[in-house]
Amino acid sequence: MFFISFQVWPQAVLVVPFLAGMLVTLKYLLFGSHRIVLSIHWASKGVGAGFAQLLSRSKEVEPARREKYCDSPEPTTDIEKYKVIEDEEKEDKKKAR
Repeated sequence: MFFISFQVWPQAVLVVPFLAGMLVTLKYLLFGSHRIVLSIHWASKGVGAGFAQLLSRSKEVEPARREKYCDSPEPTTDIEKYKVIEDEEKEDKKKAR
């Protein structure tokens, strides 16, 4: 059958098996390229994190920049701000005596 089809249309006999082989191996080619892209992404992310850590250790953060990125509130020593209402009532009773 191969010889008969080659005599009728030789270019098709050479092209069709090549296309069939490409379709069969296409999933492996896509899988391999996907894995290569993921490994490049993983490596670049690791290098970027290491580089950022290296920079953060080498530089002191300026106070103005620290306030911008700091989520915690500033420490305060103002006790009156956090006074409980019951304490005020106790003080009023002491003054009334």
